[in-house]
Amino acid sequence: MAFRMIAFCGLLGLILFVSACGCKEDEFGERMTLQVPVQTGPSKDTFQLGDTIWVEANFGKQVAVKDAASDIYLEDFDFFPQLSLSEISDTTEFFEAEVDFIEQIGQIETLPLATALVYPMQFLETDSAYQLRIGVVLKTEGLFCLTVYSSPWSFEGLNHPALFACGNNFRNYVNVHYLNSSTTKEQYEQLFLSTRVDYLFELISFEEYSSVAGHTFVVYKP
Repeated sequence: MAFRMIAFCGLLGLILFVSACGCKEDEFGERMTLQVPVQTGPSKDTFQLGDTIWVEANFGKQVAVKDAASDIYLEDFDFFPQLSLSEISDTTEFFEAEVDFIEQIGQIETLPLATALVYPMQFLETDSAYQLRIGVVLKTEGLFCLTVYSSPWSFEGLNHPALFACGNNFRNYVNVHYLNSSTTKEQYEQLFLSTRVDYLFELISFEEYSSVAGHTFVVYKP
């Protein structure tokens, strides 16, 4: 009897061990990059002082994942989008150009950092979608690059099902690529690469520029 009990306990332990080890990663793996559509507009490369460029988003909760065969459903998810607007007319980036914001859908804040000034945004979540419409009123002349991005470290430690690959195992890396129909190769080559900020044209490829919804434009006084 004792032998049978020991054997049964051993078998049960083996089953539990195999079950635990049998937890497979989902199809998105340890490294997941979400692909979120945004739009900056008007889609042009010259603006006058006082013009407004709009940053907009309206996408469903089935969100595309880079290199995955299917989408992932995201509800109550914070994408941590940030807007960056840098003047690149000279040899250094300048992040403190004067602008005003118009909040029509969603929210935007100002966050001074040690080396830059960024603008965290918040999508409005509805029953079926995430939405955003923020106006940036341009009040300074120059050559500007507007980008939208999320810092991967923002997702570390968050308790959301999408951030787990298997059981209680966090994914090693989660990021967001913001895909903007106003991002063009011509604009990248003719305007962005015309900057005299050396590290920008040396380090930022068109692929990287495209992943942060890059839109480069000139603001002039009429």
